[in-house]
Amino acid sequence: MSDIENYLVKFLAEGRYKSLNRLYMDILADALLHLHLKRRSLTLPMEDLERCLVVFNQKLEEVEHQHQLAQDVLKGDKERSIETLDQECTKIIREAKSRLSPIIEDNLAIACGIQIYG
Repeated sequence: MSDIENYLVKFLAEGRYKSLNRLYMDILADALLHLHLKRRSLTLPMEDLERCLVVFNQKLEEVEHQHQLAQDVLKGDKERSIETLDQECTKIIREAKSRLSPIIEDNLAIACGIQIYG
């Protein structure tokens, strides 16, 4: 193999190795988290677990509410942006028509042999 082919093979192998290594590390981290939570749940009394579950559910509702608020804000921003762009386009079209109309009329008149006096 040429040096370029060797380099490419080595480069691709290293990239694949790094990707797989990252994947394995993520899987391992997830498994460790699961084990940690499982061990902790076995050591906590049932009342503490129920209290944690209530707090978790409250926080989940808060997150869902915040998500909905963010979606509403984004939707409003999108609608305002569309409205602003529409107004700007209308203004540009109106300006283009006012500037181009006299030029077009003059050129049409010249093309048709009609002279327009001023």
